[in-house]
Amino acid sequence: MFCPNCGNHILDANASFCPNCGAQLNSFAQDSTQSSARQDSQQDSQQSWYNQFNYTPPQQDCTPCAPSANYNGLSIAGFCVSCAAIFFNRTLFGLAGIAGLILSIIGLRQCNARGDKGRGLAIAGIVIGAVLTLLVILLIVIAIIAMDYVSDFFRSFYEYF
Repeated sequence: MFCPNCGNHILDANASFCPNCGAQLNSFAQDSTQSSARQDSQQDSQQSWYNQFNYTPPQQDCTPCAPSANYNGLSIAGFCVSCAAIFFNRTLFGLAGIAGLILSIIGLRQCNARGDKGRGLAIAGIVIGAVLTLLVILLIVIAIIAMDYVSDFFRSFYEYF
């Protein structure tokens, strides 16, 4: 016999309540005076219906899921600042790339210590921030060399006249 409420297979034919969901079975229970052939045919038809749709009765004894870890805020902030630094690095003299790099490093350390999510964001923020910081340093070095070249050019130009 099957519970009409939850579909659980009930082994005791004289049960008054479903052991799985607690639904009352009195109005749905079969009389013990009925022939066993009719009970078997009804069970077979119910089982074939369940098997036809691959139905499995719900399990009531499941354990609650563990809460998922949260994303680390500094990892997200470091990634966002590093991405924003791609567009605004020139106007902020490279400080946005450095800030994104620092925030991402702190976020990565917190992710490793606490087990938070966001480790990939922190690594991406570190890579973007480091590349932008190196580009700013390279541009500063090129600017210094260019200024030295320009000053030597003008010095030699004035000496010529």
